Amino acid sequence: MPKTGGAADRGRLRQPRRSVRVSRTEVFIMTVYDRYRTLLHKLALVRARAPGGESPEVDALLDTMDEVWDALSAGERAALERERARLAVAVDTRAVLA
Repeated sequence: MPKTGGAADRGRLRQPRRSVRVSRTEVFIMTVYDRYRTLLHKLALVRARAPGGESPEVDALLDTMDEVWDALSAGERAALERERARLAVAVDTRAVLA
């Protein structure tokens, strides 16, 4: 009968870590998906501050977003398309209310 509770069992049950402990400090490991979501939300904030048009900050964000988009999987892209649509509606709603 095989033993249970050994190192092999513990390894199988572990979930991937989202952070790494480095000398008493948690360091967040950002995935490509997380990075794109962060940029997407930052873009919405920048556009809300200056709704009149494009700016160098918007251009730089869009360039970075293009690079990150290329590194995403098809599933991540599909999920982010839904989030982009949701953010676009939220920004439009705020513009109408203002």
